[in-house]
Amino acid sequence: MSKSSTGTSSHFEQTKRETSSVHASIRVSIVTSPINGTFSGNLTAPAEIFRDVEKFLEEMNATLYSFEARIIGNESNSSITVYVLKLVPPFIPKDFEVTINAHPINETTFVPYAWTIPVSVEFGNVTTTSYLKVSPGNVIKGTGNLMESELDNLNGSTILTINGLRFVVLVSKPGSYIFAVFHNDTEISSGGMEVGR
Repeated sequence: MSKSSTGTSSHFEQTKRETSSVHASIRVSIVTSPINGTFSGNLTAPAEIFRDVEKFLEEMNATLYSFEARIIGNESNSSITVYVLKLVPPFIPKDFEVTINAHPINETTFVPYAWTIPVSVEFGNVTTTSYLKVSPGNVIKGTGNLMESELDNLNGSTILTINGLRFVVLVSKPGSYIFAVFHNDTEISSGGMEVGR
């Protein structure tokens, strides 16, 4: 690894780290450099497309959805929150593919949210992965109240619907529940909880 530190180079040149990867006799230069926008942190990507990947991630439109289920019981109350991130890319990449939290991003995509999220870039035969922070431009919250005594009868019931996302309760067994967010009948994110046990 080397670090460029020439006096006439740009900030990008001064902060990048380059490594090389050899795939099928093709040498690919890899760059790691800080980015700051919707996604921030140290991005690692092939040097040839680094600027395009940086723009793609920094200008991504991100909305965080927060779905909360409050369980109201006779003796205690509990709650669970499930998060989903809606990502709208600024353009459709032609030369590379970006995967965020295991979901390819080539159109509006919903992914499970995490404070630090894995971002992979595929370019030819080379794949790099970075762990970046997400700063959503919008946050949308919804809360549903459920009676503990009714939970076992609600299997498959929709608690909330927000902008096409459905928050559903699934009964694993009496007292054990999964709360999941679906988009177009595909589960995006979920969390489980035990109630009254």
